Formats: sequence, C-alpha cells, structure tokens
Amino acid sequence: SDAASVINLNPTNGVIYVSAEGAGLKDGSSWSNATPYLQYAVAQANTFDPIVEVWVQVGTYYGDSIVGNNAFNIVEGVNVYGGFAGTETSLEQRDAATNVTILDGQGTQRVLYQDKDYTETTAAVWDGFTIQNGGGILNGRGAYIKAYATLRNCIITKNGCDTLSSNNDRKGGGVYVDDGTLEYCQIFDNHIINTTNAKVYGGGVFMTEGQILNCEIYDNECIETSPNVSTADGGGVYIENNSSSKISRIENCYIHDNNTSGAGGGVFVRPYNTNYKTEVINCRIENNIAEENGGGVYMTNSTTMIGCIIANNTATANGGGVYVGNYVNNRIINCSVVNNTTAASGGGISSPYYPTITNTIVWGNKKGTSSSQLYFNGSSQPTITYSAIEGGFA
Repeated sequence: SDAASVINLNPTNGVIYVSAEGAGLKDGSSWSNATPYLQYAVAQANTFDPIVEVWVQVGTYYGDSIVGNNAFNIVEGVNVYGGFAGTETSLEQRDAATNVTILDGQGTQRVLYQDKDYTETTAAVWDGFTIQNGGGILNGRGAYIKAYATLRNCIITKNGCDTLSSNNDRKGGGVYVDDGTLEYCQIFDNHIINTTNAKVYGGGVFMTEGQILNCEIYDNECIETSPNVSTADGGGVYIENNSSSKISRIENCYIHDNNTSGAGGGVFVRPYNTNYKTEVINCRIENNIAEENGGGVYMTNSTTMIGCIIANNTATANGGGVYVGNYVNNRIINCSVVNNTTAASGGGISSPYYPTITNTIVWGNKKGTSSSQLYFNGSSQPTITYSAIEGGFA
C-alpha cells in the first residue's frame, strides 16, 4: 500500500515483526514497533542479505490492498510464521492453536499465491495460519502453491465459490498444490459448486505432483448441479500427475466426511498415463460419499495404495470403498477395505479391469443390505494374493 511504501523496515535478529494494528515506530524492529503491513513486510524481507523471517502476531489480516486477485503473495526464500502472542523471542515459544492468526480473502480474493517455482535453496514456508474466505474465480481459492513452497500447521477453511461459466473449469476449493507440500494442515469446509457444464475437481485439495503429509481433510464438497452435462470429482482430494520424473504422494492423512456428486468421495486419483506414478500411503479414508463410482477412493492409471483403511464409505454407483478404473498397474497392498456400501456393484472394491490386490482385508461390505465384497466385469481377472476376502474369491 502507499502507506507501507514510506516505512523503512528495520529487522532485528533476522526478523520483521508484524501485528494487525501496528505499534510504536511501525518499522518491524520488535513487537513494540511492529508493522501492520504484512504483505509489504514479506516482500521487503527478500531484499535483506541474508533474507529475514516474518513473525506475525495473533489477529486477522486482509492483505495490504483489496486490489488484485490475491490478498497475499508468497515471496521466494521468505519464511513466514503466525501464532505469536507478541512477546516471544523464539519460534519455540509460540502457540499457534491459542494465538489464531488469520489470513482472510473476504470472499473476493484468493488468500495466498505463489507466482513461480522455487528451488531447494530459495524455498519458502508459511506456518501457523488460518487461511479462510478465499473467493474469486481462480483455482485454489484458499492457496495456490508451487515447487518448494510449504504450508505447515495451517487451517484452511471456508474457501471456494460457484463456477458460473462453462468456459471456466476450476480446481481446488481449498488449496491447489502444483508440486508444493502440505504438512500437518487441517483442510475442511471448502467447496466447489458447478452450476454449468464446466468441470470441477477437488473440493478440499487439488494436487498435481507434490506431497500431502500428515493432514486431516474433511467436510469438503465438490458438487455439480447439472447432472449428465458437467463433471465434479474428488470431494476431499483430487490428485493427478503430469510428470514421469515425479511422484504425487499423499501419506499419513485422515480423509473423512467429504462429499461429491461425481466420483471419488474421499480421494480421486488419476495420473495422466501409466508411466506417471501416484501413491496413497497409510491413510484413513472414512465416511465419504460419492454419487458416482468410488465412495472412498477412485483410482486409475498406475496408482499404488499401501497400508490404508477404507471404511464406512458410500457410493451410489460402483465401488463403495474403492473403484479401480480401466487401466493397468493399479495396486492395493496391505489395506483394509471394510464396511463400505454401494447401491450398484462391489461394496468393497469394483473394477472393469484387473488390479493387483495383496495382503488386504475386504470384509463387511454391502450392496444395499446384501454382502458384496468384490466386483470385476472386465475380460481379465485381478491378481489377488495373501488376502482375506469375506466369502472367498474364485
């Protein structure tokens, strides 16, 4: 802002201090002289040698300007930390759960944006923020992160909007991850609602390459209001991969109570071809709903799922727990697929092709009120070894 541009920031011990109202000289030299201009502080932090950190006091921040698509912009090499009471002298002293630090898009702007890929030596972290009320017509209404950016210990909530134009496919109601990383985040109550014949993906998160680690993803939705002419897949997470040299990975996450009017109530996974790898590892995927295939998980194109619990999910179409699409090299290993329900075929796992299922329990799944564990309608049979299937499989 114009006001911020006349302030000469004065970092102390490698830190610029920020508070919602500002204090004292407002030069960012201490908590008692904190600047109120968060985005200005982040931009200026990159100009010092060495680059300094930005510490942000409890409060709500709306961006230094309401002009433009983004309330805040990630800056290369700058680490930004929320969750301070305003007395701390070290990162270890802060309590982000108590000192809630909010970045708010006011329903009109994307909250946080990264404009280019970074490198290992210029990586950036935003840690300890609530990212909320992102809007506009952009992908990733809450945040859009690219290579070597990390959101850590963040709450990402109440982001999203309706898609009103048939020319505007939209992805990621809460977050769009393009080779970046989410760690220890809670992502809930985000949405994309499609009111045209466009395509929308990932009510909570859309990821192409990158990592989602140790996150809880719940109560998100991806909805279409024009059935048969539009697409809405991935209530919680939609994962794809466009690179043969990288792996899209989601690990140690709890994905529950998400909803889609399309496929993949909890997770929809689709690498672009069989040479592009995607992994779902040690996740709990529970109580999700899909009106099409894959109440818990829809997986296709060289996806590997290892050590996951897929339970109590519901699909109106096929695969109450898991639907495996009609491509090769899909593997389900060391998983439990239990107590899922479908109204069509395969309460546990359904596929038109031949997945590999190893050391996996498939039990207690139903079609309506009848036992229904596996359904395969392709010309080839799946490879099932060392697995416990209720009622057996021949």
